[in-house]
Amino acid sequence: MSLEGTLEKLLKRIKIERPFGIFLSGGLDSSLLSYLYRPDIAFTTFVEQENCNELEWAEMITNDLEIPLVIIELNKKLFKKELPKMVRIMKCGFENLGNFPAYMLCKIASEKRIKRIITGDGADELFGGYTRYLIQKHIWELYKVPELKNYYPLLDKLNILRGIPKERTIIGMGMCERENLSQDVRMKKQFADYFKIKLISPFLNPDVIKFAGRLPDNCKIKNWTTKIILRELGKKYFPRKYQKRKDKIGMWSPTAKWLGLKEFDNEKYAQYLKRYHNRLQQKRHN
Repeated sequence: MSLEGTLEKLLKRIKIERPFGIFLSGGLDSSLLSYLYRPDIAFTTFVEQENCNELEWAEMITNDLEIPLVIIELNKKLFKKELPKMVRIMKCGFENLGNFPAYMLCKIASEKRIKRIITGDGADELFGGYTRYLIQKHIWELYKVPELKNYYPLLDKLNILRGIPKERTIIGMGMCERENLSQDVRMKKQFADYFKIKLISPFLNPDVIKFAGRLPDNCKIKNWTTKIILRELGKKYFPRKYQKRKDKIGMWSPTAKWLGLKEFDNEKYAQYLKRYHNRLQQKRHN
């Protein structure tokens, strides 16, 4: 059996009681899970801003599967309205710019009385999904260039994974990312618990994690293409147009910008949310 066939078998072994939904960004991971599990309903977020959403792809997948798609439009007014409640629920993950979409997805799923939701968490870390992994992978390739021999000290400074064999680069980076993933999952779970939703993350199943840990790097990233094994499995399911895409945006909203901060200033965003949380706590005690 092929490696993608083995992965498919492991994922399909996971049984989910109906009815259940999926948080569908339109990206590779959640789209693949949509085909494998055929959810009863899908939820996605949308920001009315050019090139800042994957709604086109989410609609393509749900139309192909003939399942309803709930589109949640995110905007500054809604963010400001929901911010007090969202921050009151949060106990971790203040620095995560993705917390508003996660909050709204759980809120709307609860209103639709969907109590079990699939997420694509873990796929990027386990199967080499982040484009930043390409940088580290190709740093190793530079060591093979004879003309760069005198520049090994510079490459050593760029190499953040010294001590990890080059053929395990993607595994090493995935392990480094697991702490951030755990925080992201905990944050989503806080919202899910509040709205009485059970989150199901097939890629974080112990058997899938074990399988991913045994995969060589060239089954995860090849040349400049990420998540090779998931793309190979996707060829069995995805429409032809979808198979050719390589871009990724995810469920995104410019929450920092809506607060008057630099759009990707995570540190200041985290500080703002923590101060906001503390003010709410103090006000509550008073």
